[in-house]
Amino acid sequence: MNREQTKAMLPFLQAFAEGKDVQYQNFVGNWVTLASIGESEQPERYRIKPEPIVRYANIYPALQDASILHLTRTIADSKACYSRIACIRIEFEEGQFDD
Repeated sequence: MNREQTKAMLPFLQAFAEGKDVQYQNFVGNWVTLASIGESEQPERYRIKPEPIVRYANIYPALQDASILHLTRTIADSKACYSRIACIRIEFEEGQFDD
C-alpha cells in the first residue's frame, strides 16, 4: 500500500478502532461488515456503515389519508387520530430505496 492509499484508509482504520462497523464492497456489489481490516489497494471499496434512520408511522384503516413519517414515537402518538390501528417503527439506511 502506498502513501496515498494509506491516507485514504485512515478514516476507516480510525472508525474501526473506535468500535464502528466498517464495511467492504465485495465483487458482486454487496456491503459486508468486516471483523478485521487488512491491507487493501482499493480504499474506495470501504465505507463506515451508515447509522440507520428511524421513523414512526401511524397506520390507519384503508381509504384514509396516507401515513406521515414522524421523527419520534412521542410525536407520532401526539399526531394520531382516534382511528389509528398501530404505530410502527421503520428503520432504513440513507439511500436504501434510491434506484
